[in-house]
Amino acid sequence: MRFVLISASRYDATPPLTYTVDGGSSVTLDGPYLLIGTGAVARLGTANLDFTFSNPTAQPVTVEVLIGRDAA
Repeated sequence: MRFVLISASRYDATPPLTYTVDGGSSVTLDGPYLLIGTGAVARLGTANLDFTFSNPTAQPVTVEVLIGRDAA
């Protein structure tokens, strides 16, 4: 993978939106999240990248994940 972009339709939620990757530590999604380069993407963990998002508010939120990789 070359890049990962995570964006949401809103970031002002209280309590905030969070996500985990492969059951790891919870990360607050308080703005667009962009990792560029194989070293940065490797910080997320395994190649499968099983994302879990949490929206503890009553408001709907749309989350988009874009992953870029080499053409094979």
